[in-house]
Amino acid sequence: MARPERLKHLLLLALRVMAVLGLVLMMARPVLTGPGLLTQGIEGAKVILLDNSMSMNFRERGMERLDLAKKAAREVIDDLKVRS
Repeated sequence: MARPERLKHLLLLALRVMAVLGLVLMMARPVLTGPGLLTQGIEGAKVILLDNSMSMNFRERGMERLDLAKKAAREVIDDLKVRS
């Protein structure tokens, strides 16, 4: 087999293995509890993302979804303030 063809096959094999490994990890839903970069605990940075697309203009429980999301984000921030 020619070298470029063999390299192409090895790269495809690596991509397939990574795809299967990714699926396995997604189904396993691993939880990081030990110390490290991804598990910084209370001291770590927190990020809240709000979707402001057109679908957030729909009304739910008498309020727009965006307003409900903002309210939920404020509750999470208030809860974090109490914990720290």
